[in-house]
Parts: sequence; structure tokens; C-alpha cells
Amino acid sequence: MAHELDQLNNAERRLLRWLADEPQEEAVGAEISELSADQIFAAEHLVLLSLVRVDYGWRRTLWYRITPHGRAVLALIG
Repeated sequence: MAHELDQLNNAERRLLRWLADEPQEEAVGAEISELSADQIFAAEHLVLLSLVRVDYGWRRTLWYRITPHGRAVLALIG
């Protein structure tokens, strides 16, 4: 997990915190249309690290959601 922490930049850490703002059982994530281009770039890197996942929603919308592994990494960040 330490390796993943080294790979995260400030924008990715902020996005992880934002996606984890809701309790895990209620978390809906963020629809791609809510994010800036920089946030989408950060989210895609987080997907590659398995910290965030992409879900397909109603009417073919894309959603970014934090994974349990992402929450564990976020707990280490503080």
C-alpha cells in the first residue's frame, strides 16, 4: 500500500477524499459530468491503482466510486 501512496499526487488525494465524503453504504460517487478534465485525469489514474472504480449508470452515464481498497489507502493518508 505504501507504493500506492507514493504514486498519488495532491489532486488525486483530494479526489479520493471527495469521493469518500459519504458513508460507504450510502456512497453514490461522482458522475463524470460533475468533474473537470483535471479531475477525470486524476480519477483515471486512481482507477488504474484500483482505488476508484467506474460504474455505468442509468442512460449510459459513467460514475466514479471509491473502492474499499481506496478507503483503506485514504485512511493511511489521514
